[in-house]
Amino acid sequence: MQGAKPQTRSNMLDDYQTVAERIDLFYDRYPDGRIITGIVEHDAERGFILIRAEVYRQLDDALPAATGHAFEMRSEGYVNKTSYIENCESSAVGRALAMLNFKTKRGIASREEMQKVERLQSAAPLISGNLIAEIKIECARRKVNLEDTLAKKGKTALEQLTREEGEAFLTWLQGKPL
Repeated sequence: MQGAKPQTRSNMLDDYQTVAERIDLFYDRYPDGRIITGIVEHDAERGFILIRAEVYRQLDDALPAATGHAFEMRSEGYVNKTSYIENCESSAVGRALAMLNFKTKRGIASREEMQKVERLQSAAPLISGNLIAEIKIECARRKVNLEDTLAKKGKTALEQLTREEGEAFLTWLQGKPL
């Protein structure tokens, strides 16, 4: 077919609608509708959140017409470093609206969720449990305060380190005198 653009990673997102666009369409179709969100689970220490969104077509609807769930993890990325809760809420709303068939050309995911997939695919692998254990052992052997050392790196837990950062941290520890 002449004139058709080949599907590339950069134009693939054009097939997905933003959550804001879905919300606008929802209120155009259901001006008396409402969208309610709530936190299902939040672990602030680990930076994990799960949110549920409920979409009602009318103000007096007793049950939601659709629901959606989403989770996010706090990370060092551009958006989720400070706004992982807000990002999660938007994703849950987008999924609930998709269940009401608001622009699901390529599936239920919103453009923001597809951008999240790209972020996760390009993110550095996180530290493993074995490496965490090795670091804790070395900290104890060398009497290094783990919390203070992590705080100097802007971290609150070893699980926030990439594998590369963890390996560098262990090498640094092993170079310290006993």
